Amino acid sequence: MIIFTNENIIFSKKFLKEFLKLEKIMQINIKKQFQLFFSAAKNPNIKQLKNYKFAEYRLKIGNYRLLFSELEPNKYIFLRVRHRQNLY
Repeated sequence: MIIFTNENIIFSKKFLKEFLKLEKIMQINIKKQFQLFFSAAKNPNIKQLKNYKFAEYRLKIGNYRLLFSELEPNKYIFLRVRHRQNLY
């Protein structure tokens, strides 16, 4: 089991800026998903992106999408968090 720590997850400045603009309820939901992100072996809300240069994966949380990439095994950088209408 992988534990959510500062060593295995990095947030970009853009991600943090967008995250802080979200409603408090959505921020809480995202924090809960981070705990599930590392505890679940296969998360159905994670999809590998194709032909998208900015990120490798997306995590779906309601109408919001979190874009992230894997730097090395079990080490991720979260790049963006946006409403699905405004992301792609």
